[in-house]
Amino acid sequence: MDVDGGCLCGAIAYLSVADSEGCVICHCQNCQINSGTAFGRVVHSHDRRGALASGSLTIFETIAESGRRRCLSFCGDCGTRIYAQTPDQPDAFSELRIDTIRQRQLLTPKQQVWCRPAQPWPLDLAAVPRNKNQDRWILKCIEAARAVSVASFHGAVIRSGPDAAPCTNDGLRQRKRLNATAVD
Repeated sequence: MDVDGGCLCGAIAYLSVADSEGCVICHCQNCQINSGTAFGRVVHSHDRRGALASGSLTIFETIAESGRRRCLSFCGDCGTRIYAQTPDQPDAFSELRIDTIRQRQLLTPKQQVWCRPAQPWPLDLAAVPRNKNQDRWILKCIEAARAVSVASFHGAVIRSGPDAAPCTNDGLRQRKRLNATAVD
């Protein structure tokens, strides 16, 4: 099926052809770390001719648990991962991140892979309470986090509280400059 999508900040836009039967939930450790949650949702695409409509991708090369080299392509501005490829296998499929595809509601997972390192909690999401919006305890956690004036995360200084820049595009650019200065 023809699909289009892009990154969170809008710098990257792409067109591709996805194999709707190749929708997979991957539980490997790389997908857990890269997605920031318990698994990654990908769809196979044999269309290596997929085209970027705007932007340019940054590529990070890693070694998968399988031992294969994997090239992970993402937006250099917001960090959204777009797809992965195995450079040593030019005829192999690419994996598009389903959640970057505009038609994602049409792409239902058909299989789960690399289940050995899977986290146990996603197996029964129906048992986890659901809310249409943020629950009050989440808002209390956010308020408590805002009370912290300076936090350290991997060597970068993150400011919060009254002196923090508002969460706007200008504030984001200001935070990037602040973090770049703090890391240097």
